[in-house]
Amino acid sequence: MIAIITFFLCHWFFSLFFHSFFLHRYASHQMYTTTKGWEKTFYLMTLFVQGSSFLLPRSYAVIHRM
Repeated sequence: MIAIITFFLCHWFFSLFFHSFFLHRYASHQMYTTTKGWEKTFYLMTLFVQGSSFLLPRSYAVIHRM
């Protein structure tokens, strides 16, 4: 039971982190720059942890700026 709760908590924190770090700060506000390799890594990790809630970074940035 503890393992299941730990898994879901970790998944939730990773989803929150990648949303904030990659989609919000990188895609929307361009607060930092990365190499193409790191950008693809963050893209894939965001896709993995957000699953069906994933938005393309460009789409998220446009919606966020509106």
